[in-house]
Amino acid sequence: MKICLQVIAFNVDTWINEMLENAAPHVDKIFIAYPPRPWNYSIKSRTNIKNPTDIKNIKTNQLQCEVEIVYGDWNYDEDTRNALLQKARNEEYDWMIIQDADEFYKEDAWKTLKQEIEDATDTELLITPWINFWKNPRYVIVNKHNGIKSLNEGAAIKAKNSACKFTYSRTSNAIKRKIINADCYHYGYVMSDQAMKTKINTWAHAKQIKEIKDWYNIKWLNWTEETKFLHPSSPYEWQYATWYTLEQPLFASHFMRLNNNIEPTRKGLYLTIKEFRWDRWSDLVRTTRYLKKVVRNTILNIGLRSKKH
Repeated sequence: MKICLQVIAFNVDTWINEMLENAAPHVDKIFIAYPPRPWNYSIKSRTNIKNPTDIKNIKTNQLQCEVEIVYGDWNYDEDTRNALLQKARNEEYDWMIIQDADEFYKEDAWKTLKQEIEDATDTELLITPWINFWKNPRYVIVNKHNGIKSLNEGAAIKAKNSACKFTYSRTSNAIKRKIINADCYHYGYVMSDQAMKTKINTWAHAKQIKEIKDWYNIKWLNWTEETKFLHPSSPYEWQYATWYTLEQPLFASHFMRLNNNIEPTRKGLYLTIKEFRWDRWSDLVRTTRYLKKVVRNTILNIGLRSKKH
């Protein structure tokens, strides 16, 4: 079984070298996509911002697998991922692991993930739970279900003898999916203020954020443990951040220095009003989506009853 891995090296200085060390012992090859500028989600960002990550700072010489850096000026996230997936197919890899630079797996999770790939006979996509951290590994996101685990869009995709492809960002058209018990530790919100500012202005969800500047000032720069609705594009998905009481994995030590002394400044009246409006909007969006779901289910149930009679 030949297994490779894809990772995109844009604005990833915080984690990329530690992530490569985490993954390399478990795969045969890593494909690193290196774009010179952001994707086309924001024309302003694509025109004015260069990739903050210097390719010379990515350490690949000592890794325990083959590495290929793939240069390209792709329009969108999914274009980048599909280019790497096609390379995997060209080199006859069976599966490609999807591990972003801010994601990590413990050794037991790697063992589970590889065993699931080995045993897969009728599966196209493996999905893992992930734990999202906030500002520092000591803080973890509590989701809308009051838990700390959510599901990612895919941790491994079938490459050989498969028509699977990425359709939007990390989302794929894979039909045969399986959720496996291999926790992914996601440090995508454990970064410096400047790195976060670059992220929200360049990533695939940039257009989905209601007000980028407001989110950055209210939810990021002036965050406290009482701050709610943290996700930039789907605020109600992340209710708040709380102290992480479980045992920290070894790789978390690399990021403990970030935002170590979180001392938010006073918001003042203007930002307080802004946050109140943001939170009420988040409540409204959540309620609207819930009501739409109720209506859809009601219509569906009425239709099913009509067919029975």
